[in-house]
Amino acid sequence: MGQSDFKPIGMKIIYPWVDLENKLVEARIEQEGNIKMEVITDLKTGEQNQEGNWDDIIQLSPSMTEEDYLKMFQEWASVFIENGISNPKQYFEQYQ
Repeated sequence: MGQSDFKPIGMKIIYPWVDLENKLVEARIEQEGNIKMEVITDLKTGEQNQEGNWDDIIQLSPSMTEEDYLKMFQEWASVFIENGISNPKQYFEQYQ
């Protein structure tokens, strides 16, 4: 059998704000404190506005495509809005 080495790439996904009333959720992909991508999901319209470049992100994590990330952001936005979660950081901290 082969051996795999897993090493952290310093990339993390955060959800800095949720607007429950307008059904908007921001997701950010950060690496070493630098914002690589910002995506605002609008659950009313289904639109996702993006700012950043996917190339670096996909290169660092080739098992995920742009579409995979966007789908994940959409799904988490739905979870936050449907469950009235306005502070995702606090929500995730309860499971650590």
